[in-house]
Amino acid sequence: MARLEDVQDCLGDLNDIMVHEDLMAVNAGLRRGKPARRDRRRIFAAGLLSGREDARFEAVMARANKACSELAKVKPFW
Repeated sequence: MARLEDVQDCLGDLNDIMVHEDLMAVNAGLRRGKPARRDRRRIFAAGLLSGREDARFEAVMARANKACSELAKVKPFW
């Protein structure tokens, strides 16, 4: 169960990263065409948060790969 929980935690983190990226793009007005001048601060904040999420991505992927490898080694109990 612990190995499966590790995989699930990693998948949850990866999902969070993707959802955050999508929400940032929508809230910064990047999905509505050319952003208006009033969106500059939102775009700047989205860029900062996007960079943070990008930095997390590699570490989470490494954890996910390790967790999946460990789960694959577990022998069935039946």
